[in-house]
Amino acid sequence: MAAKKGTGKVDLVTMYLINNLLFSLVDEMSLAVVRTSFSSLARDAFDFQCAVFKANGDLIMEGEGTILHSLAYCYIIRGLLTKYGDAIHPGDVFLNNDPYHDASHLPDIYMLEPIFLKGKLIAWACSGGHMADIGGRVAGSCACDSTEIYQEGLRIPLVKFYENGAPNRSVVDLIQANSRLPETILGDLESHHAACHTGKTRLLEMIQTYGWETLKMYINELMDYSERRTREEIKKLPDGEYEFTDYLDDDGFEDRLIPIKLKITVAGDTITYDFTGTSTQIRGA
Repeated sequence: MAAKKGTGKVDLVTMYLINNLLFSLVDEMSLAVVRTSFSSLARDAFDFQCAVFKANGDLIMEGEGTILHSLAYCYIIRGLLTKYGDAIHPGDVFLNNDPYHDASHLPDIYMLEPIFLKGKLIAWACSGGHMADIGGRVAGSCACDSTEIYQEGLRIPLVKFYENGAPNRSVVDLIQANSRLPETILGDLESHHAACHTGKTRLLEMIQTYGWETLKMYINELMDYSERRTREEIKKLPDGEYEFTDYLDDDGFEDRLIPIKLKITVAGDTITYDFTGTSTQIRGA
């Protein structure tokens, strides 16, 4: 028997149904990007990521794509909550590409839409990826011999792309004016907006079916289950320390190897990654 709304009882059938619905949710978000984006970076290279997160930034489910993007969102959400606090409203959509505010590199624009239930923030729908051109000194915004971030393109700190359901024309105009491909970048941003809207709509439909308290309980159980399974797999690995060093070919200017050193320590059901010995910041991008 499936759990009824609000009973607090967990059963495997309902848990797997909800798990599959969450997979379908992020898959549909990803399809929205692929089918509506303007650039081949999304349509062909899948250089983007869609996901849904808890209100506090914990990842619920991510879709197919570039995993790097979903790893950044938890930190972006926490920074967003700190910056905006009570100024987050239904219909708002946020952008960020600034690595000094938890993003990766400037061509990766992250989009976040809050999901509210009865006036309370309960989750986030997120979608973002690599843009074809975000300005800067070279077309494509990816020069390996840039020496400062201002050469790389337009920095977008946490700003509202939409506010109360209406586009922020000042932000839109600023982004378009700084890109060599203004129609493409705006088209791609709107494709991610469509994905966020899809994720929000589907999650609210799930809440309509199961109730928020029941759905939240199963989401927490799925996260605990994932952790248990992961720790079980780690336990199968022999305890010990494993070290390896790899190298970037150069720093963009000099013909010298740039070391990336990693020591992995396996202890019981825990893995620790230590990058001590990796190169300090280099001259090039």
